[in-house]
Formats: sequence, C-alpha cells, structure tokens
Amino acid sequence: MLEINNRSNMKGYKDFFPLMEDEVLAKAGEFKKKINTGDEKFDELMELSVQTDVEEQSFNFFRIPRTYHPTKEEYPDFYQNWKKEEKFTNPDILKLWNGQSYMSSYTFVYDYLLSEPQDRISDPYDLSRIVTRVQDPQLRDVYFRNYFSTTRFQSGQYEKAMSYARPYMTSEKSKALIVELEKDLFSEVGQPGFQFEYEDIDGNLVSFDSFKGKIVYLDIWATWCGPCIKQIPYLKELEEELHGEDIVFLSISIDAEKDKEKWKKFVKDKELKGVQLVADKAWQSGLVKNYGIKGIPRFMIFDKDGNIVTTDAVRPSSPELKGQLLELLKK
Repeated sequence: MLEINNRSNMKGYKDFFPLMEDEVLAKAGEFKKKINTGDEKFDELMELSVQTDVEEQSFNFFRIPRTYHPTKEEYPDFYQNWKKEEKFTNPDILKLWNGQSYMSSYTFVYDYLLSEPQDRISDPYDLSRIVTRVQDPQLRDVYFRNYFSTTRFQSGQYEKAMSYARPYMTSEKSKALIVELEKDLFSEVGQPGFQFEYEDIDGNLVSFDSFKGKIVYLDIWATWCGPCIKQIPYLKELEEELHGEDIVFLSISIDAEKDKEKWKKFVKDKELKGVQLVADKAWQSGLVKNYGIKGIPRFMIFDKDGNIVTTDAVRPSSPELKGQLLELLKK
C-alpha cells in the first residue's frame, strides 16, 4: 500500500480520493484474489490484513491537518460501504500490526466525520455504541483497554465512560489497568472502598458491596505471617464482645494460590470466625495494589455505606479499637 503510505505528500482529498478509487482499491482487490498459499488460515488472515490496511490508512488520512476539507457529498461511496453497525466480529484483527489503531480510526471517522449532524456523537464518553459495534468479547476488551490507556478525563467523565466499559473489561490486563486508574478513587477517607470479589472457604464469591449496612473491620493477613497470627486471639475476643452488633469482621488472606488449601486448613484448625476470604493473586491482587499495601497485617475500617473511615486502623490488640467501632455504630 505504498500509494496510501505516501498520502501525506498530497495536497488534499482531491488527490487522495481519486487515487483510492482508481488505483488502490482495484489493486487491493486484485491482490486478494491472488492469495492462495495452500494454508487456508494464513490466506484468510492475509485477506483481512489487506482490507484492514486499506481502510485504516484511508481513515487516518483525515487525522492529518489539511488546508481544505471535502463536503459530505464529495466523500466516495467506499466509505459508506465500509460502515456497518456490527463491524468488529473477528478477533484475528488483533493479530495484525494495526488492528487496534484500525478500530480507533474507524470510530473517529464514523462518529465525527461521516455521520449525519443529528447522528453525531454529542457525548464522547457514552460508550454504549462501542458495545454494539464491537461484537467480539476479546476485541471489546482490547478496545476499551486501549481507550482508557490513552484518554485524558476531566471530573466525572471517567466514571461515566467506565460505567459502560467495566462489564466488558474482563482480561487480567484490563483488570490491572482499572486498579491503576482507580487508585485515587478508592483510597481517601470518605471515598468508597475498593470493590473486590473474592472466594470464601467454600469457593463462593463474596463482594465488598454485600457488607453495606454494617461497619466493616478488615484484616489483611496470611498464614505465613507471624505478626498476623499474633493478632488472631485479640480479634476473636473482640468479635465475641461485639457479637450481635452491626459489625462485620472480615479477614482476607493474601496467601498464594498454591497455598489455598493450607489457608483453608488453617481457618478450620484455628476455628477462625467472622468472614474469611482469600484474595485472587496474593500481592498482585486488586485490593493490595489499590491500597498500596507493602506489609501485613494491615487493618482498615469502612462505614455502613462502604466508605473509607481509615485504611490504616489500629490492631485488634489495641484498647482503642473497641471504642472506635462502638462510636461508629452510633452514626
């Protein structure tokens, strides 16, 4: 696609559009017809690569500053021929060098350049259109991860955009990105606590939101942690003294995956009370990374709305803790 790659030397669309219509599209079509290596998978990928390259480079033409611009009537038919409501269904796009930029360029052109005035995107942070347009789950995940990695947000914009994207950002890379992006949202006093979902001893998933309506005293620990184990008798005693109150004593282990059975045995053998969960990736879990935890035990307190009271609470062995929890119950 040498002709397209040299498009920056052209004066504008009056040179570019005829080149596309008269030469590039025809050559690309001829080239695709000749693809026949005997490897069906490779041939399919090669055809996809040719079409993607033609379209993506055509879209990118409009990202280069120009002194004059076409009217809607002057756009060639091939732009409208490439427009589809469900455009991205083939995850093989990610195998191409320009797969991600292709999706981004397509969105730019059809959301802002080639749509009718009444159909143009008035709110760029409403990502519901992407959910419809990008059908493949893997492509959705990559599209949104790339979007949030490169977009700069002002107040309230991030939360709105993420409300659409979060259910589709399911890969480990996307989850890690969200944790990094949201550290400032779940770390200060008065802010909501980090939203986790971890397994209990029976393998059931338990979310942070399930404790709303009660004070939460959170203990982050591990079976190999001596100082953590020393706090257990004090924690048990406090649980017994405050039994029946609207307080959840929540312990989350950061034992490694390979030590999960050891954790389960420890919980049973020591007859640990309260709610016992295990984080999904030890020191790399979202909870640990969000609060920047470097050492354990670490104790935190959350109010009945799930908001942060402190992310560095006193230990169960401290005489101050009981009074602090009782005071929170009065609010």
